[in-house]
Amino acid sequence: MSDTSHAPPASVRLEAESLARQGDWVSMRSLLDQTWARNPGPATAAFINSVWKAPTEATAVLPLIHILRSFTLEPARPLLRAAGIALGLPIDVRLGEFNAYAQELLDPASVAYTSRPTVIVLAVQTRDVAPQLWVGTGSPDALATQARETAAAFAQWIGTLRRCSTAHLIIHLLEQPAHARNGVRDAMDSAGQRACIDLVNDHIREAARAAGAATVVDLGSLIAKIGRDRWHDERRWTTTRLPLTTTALQELVAEWMRSISPVCGRTIKAIVTDLDNTLWDGIVGEDGVEGIAADDSSKGFAHHDYQQALRALMDQGFLLAIASKNNPADVEEAFARHVEFPLRLDDFVARKVGWHDKAQSVREIARELNVGVDAILFVDDNPIERQAMRSALPEVSVLELPANPMQYASVLRESPLVQRLHVTGEDRRRSALYRQRSLAAAAAEQAHSKEDFLTSLDQAVSLDRVHEATLVRATQLTNKTNQFNLTTIRYSEDDLRRRASDPRSLVLTASVVDRFADNGIVAVAVLHHSGNVLTIESLLMSCRVIARSVETGILAGLVQYGRDVKCTHVAGFFRPTAKNEPAASFFTEHGFVCSRRDPDGASHWVFDMEQGDVSCPPWLRLHSNLHNST
Repeated sequence: MSDTSHAPPASVRLEAESLARQGDWVSMRSLLDQTWARNPGPATAAFINSVWKAPTEATAVLPLIHILRSFTLEPARPLLRAAGIALGLPIDVRLGEFNAYAQELLDPASVAYTSRPTVIVLAVQTRDVAPQLWVGTGSPDALATQARETAAAFAQWIGTLRRCSTAHLIIHLLEQPAHARNGVRDAMDSAGQRACIDLVNDHIREAARAAGAATVVDLGSLIAKIGRDRWHDERRWTTTRLPLTTTALQELVAEWMRSISPVCGRTIKAIVTDLDNTLWDGIVGEDGVEGIAADDSSKGFAHHDYQQALRALMDQGFLLAIASKNNPADVEEAFARHVEFPLRLDDFVARKVGWHDKAQSVREIARELNVGVDAILFVDDNPIERQAMRSALPEVSVLELPANPMQYASVLRESPLVQRLHVTGEDRRRSALYRQRSLAAAAAEQAHSKEDFLTSLDQAVSLDRVHEATLVRATQLTNKTNQFNLTTIRYSEDDLRRRASDPRSLVLTASVVDRFADNGIVAVAVLHHSGNVLTIESLLMSCRVIARSVETGILAGLVQYGRDVKCTHVAGFFRPTAKNEPAASFFTEHGFVCSRRDPDGASHWVFDMEQGDVSCPPWLRLHSNLHNST
């Protein structure tokens, strides 16, 4: 990142204004994403904030980011807002009063809580919160005392925040000074200046883990990344109490976005990568199989690192796919011969290799994986291919790669779109599950009828109350499932935990096992019963089991649960979105009657259990464990 920021060319503004007049906000977002990636500075932020006037924001409640700080951070606000827009995540950003973070955190009536933010950022400096540790003055006992007092203060702030708010917390760890007061001796001193600051940071991490829904910002890592001389601006600090350079502010905002994006549900599900000069060095069709490289040699190291980054993301649950203009036989031979590649051909759950348009390849990959094109990140070293993708499929996220391949891996790793706050067992098994799903698809082609195919799957559906071990996966599903989702209500871990502990409510998970795989938890339902009515507040299901009658099995279990708690009716509602068409007919297909339609398109439905029933399909084995308590 550069300290200088130049406004985008006039041609970019003209294009943005043209797209705004056409109301093409999807293409506008793609343009702004590319513009921001090339120059994420104040001038670009001012441009993005001035041209982005999407009408949907006029009535929408945007995620609110509330920043509590011990120093001046006003210039970060437009940067954060612009970064969100570029990412496809418009946000509202508010700053707490200067150096009033402690008062705001400890007062349950403060605006930090009453405004119901989605994310609270606690940005404080060592020199503000622990001045004695920052300068290193005093005896070892005095330093240790301040370290204990500072750690206790953070524990109190974090604990109060969690009692008063369900917001995700982004908290800064304390920065180490550039030079310890006692010089080289300090690094060996277990009670020295640096050790005391490390102790406070350890306590901050532990308090954040205990509170849940929190991430930390390691300022030391950020400073090491860009260099201390490019981080601090002492002149700004003495005049405006802003200690950071423009470069540092940009880096800090980027780090915040790596937590904000997954918290707000803006992540991708699949990474579609090019091969030549992207996954490996060289062009296999011209250089031959022996002429390409992705090993730890000087020639192939950058691409080896990129493959390692992809592999790490695959292990976190992201699906890998290929879109390459090449001969399929050459590609197969390249993977077969280059056993040193970190990735194998089977690691890619979808492969489109040929001479067709890459946008068409991405469309086909999306259909094959049953994900939206907006859930795909496209990676290609060729700027022409990247621009073609943005033009043909502006919904697709395109990673803007730098000219230097040595930076490919870091740019990918640092993208907000590939961050996960939690990794579950289902995430780690996802690629294997998709490969097994291909076997199921092959079985479907051979079956004589849909019923024969579903019977051949030998599916078992288990309904269980959510508990601590499944809470993370349930929360993850509610925040990323879009297609089969009746209401698209998003929940935090605390939201689901509170509902699960309410005797009038039920939060359930559904797991599916078939003859090909243990699919793990694939569905979540949130219910509330009052009087004789059981209300489905939310019901959502992973796309990987759509069209397998699993939703009917779940509903059969819910209806039976309703009977057990003496309900006579099941109620629910459907709120249409741009993506949940697969769930639109759920209520009508299962005998519900529409009782009301709202002006916003939402519809309310009722099922009379005294007049009918919902049976589990004969090709499903249903195991319900919901009746252990009511």
